[in-house]
Amino acid sequence: MTAYRAKGRKARRSSRAPLSAEERAAIRKAGADDARRSRVRQGLPDRIEDAAVIAVLAELLRTARSTPDPGTSQERKPAA
Repeated sequence: MTAYRAKGRKARRSSRAPLSAEERAAIRKAGADDARRSRVRQGLPDRIEDAAVIAVLAELLRTARSTPDPGTSQERKPAA
């Protein structure tokens, strides 16, 4: 029994059949194509093959995610 069911909730069942290998490949390709277009829009090469560059970009993304947006408040409202 899952923790979800243990709380008295019904587990969701998907009415869809599992994805085929071709469908998964098409989804991965679409994601890769989107990533390339995004990199090109930002002035980066469409393919990044240098491991050192990948590490630097990954660190930049981690830093960008952890830096708060200046438009948001750092204070949190107490839970009711």
